[in-house]
Amino acid sequence: MTGGQASEHDRALGLALRLLGQREHGRAELQAKLKARGCPEAVVAEVLEGLQENGAQSDERFAAALARRRVERGYGPLYIRAELKDRQVDEALAEDALNQPPAYWSEVATRALAKKFPSRGEGELGATGKDANYAAQARFLARRGFPSELIYRLLEQRD
Repeated sequence: MTGGQASEHDRALGLALRLLGQREHGRAELQAKLKARGCPEAVVAEVLEGLQENGAQSDERFAAALARRRVERGYGPLYIRAELKDRQVDEALAEDALNQPPAYWSEVATRALAKKFPSRGEGELGATGKDANYAAQARFLARRGFPSELIYRLLEQRD
């Protein structure tokens, strides 16, 4: 490496390490951020290879961390899978991060639903209110990325 290349490498490495120090980043996301900050493509590729080799950057860890953060906020597997795809995480790594038993996703959905729609006393809603509430809850869970069969089962149990 010449002096200019070494300084570009050091700059890119420093930026990457600062970004990784804040939170996990996927390779594609880190690559885009380094390029946006003016790092040459060849230097970015070299830095990312080095970071992956020494374990500082891992798409597997990134996928697991993102899935964990989204679950904590009440999102389901369909939403998280789509976000991982948008962030160019390998499909197999995304599946590994989301590999949980159905009861797990049911619990996540139940917590999200309870937070958004706290329980009300019996008899507060009429028939049309009950139907409207059911539909609102179903739409909420669907937007949060829960599969329709889980939504149906959960809302039927809540009735």
